[in-house]
Amino acid sequence: MDKEIYIHPIFNDLLNNLRFFFVGINMMSMPDFQNALITDHKGEKSTLEISVKYDDLKCIKYDIRDVFDSFNKVVGLELVEDKVHANIMNLMNFQARQIAISLFNILENSDFNNSINKEEIFKFANHIRNGAAHNNKFNFNKKTTSELPVSWKNKRIESSLHGTEVFNKFLTPADLILLISDFSNIIKNYK
Repeated sequence: MDKEIYIHPIFNDLLNNLRFFFVGINMMSMPDFQNALITDHKGEKSTLEISVKYDDLKCIKYDIRDVFDSFNKVVGLELVEDKVHANIMNLMNFQARQIAISLFNILENSDFNNSINKEEIFKFANHIRNGAAHNNKFNFNKKTTSELPVSWKNKRIESSLHGTEVFNKFLTPADLILLISDFSNIIKNYK
């Protein structure tokens, strides 16, 4: 049975970021899309233009073929018969790390912080955020070790996890979505 999950509006940017990532990965993994974009660019270099308040900044000249070649190499993209094979786990883990860091920063700086910062789920998210920011490895010092263990659902963070991988060994990117949903359900009751 599919269960609908609730995401609080303060997490909309995180959800959109994840959606854009999945759409981008899907498109980048389509050989027809790659070929069409290469044809459309006619071998010309593109420039990333960033609009700022007073000036336009032009930077990063790139050839779309180089972008696709790099992507295909990173994910090991190959076409086998009529199916595309690619390993996007490293990209997904990196995306999950960014979202974990952003999730905690949003919570820490939100109007809900004082209401939730003593809850175990908040402490759990803090350790996930720290691990994500420390090269995807749990990193405990004396102070953080004294706050352990902390749990969320069937996941338990304890000092023996020091130096071990956060994503994809301890949590998956899907777990992160459920964590965001659990926070959403907690804070929807606060005004």
